[in-house]
Amino acid sequence: MHPIGLWFSTAAFLMLINALLHLLAFVPGGFSASAWQLMPVGPLYLALAYGLWRQWRWVLFVQLIIACLGAAAAFLLWPSSALPNTWMLAIIIIDVLVAILCLMILLPRRRAR
Repeated sequence: MHPIGLWFSTAAFLMLINALLHLLAFVPGGFSASAWQLMPVGPLYLALAYGLWRQWRWVLFVQLIIACLGAAAAFLLWPSSALPNTWMLAIIIIDVLVAILCLMILLPRRRAR
């Protein structure tokens, strides 16, 4: 498999995990406001994971923005969240890793001379 295909697959898998963390936020957080804030983002993340799995290049641009915004939002919500610290930290780390993978795919590589 070409490295870019592997990066797409890895990003898609990470987004699937991230979507599950959002959709299942009610498990550790009960039905608190913190959990309800995360749950609606889950279907969007599932759709983006599908686009990454299909290697749709336009999804990379959308995903890069969403991942950066998602990591920032999770970081800002973290202190007031009813969710465990590890749950919020996992969301932040996955968003950052996906943003890095998107940049690795989008940025042109220098060719060896």
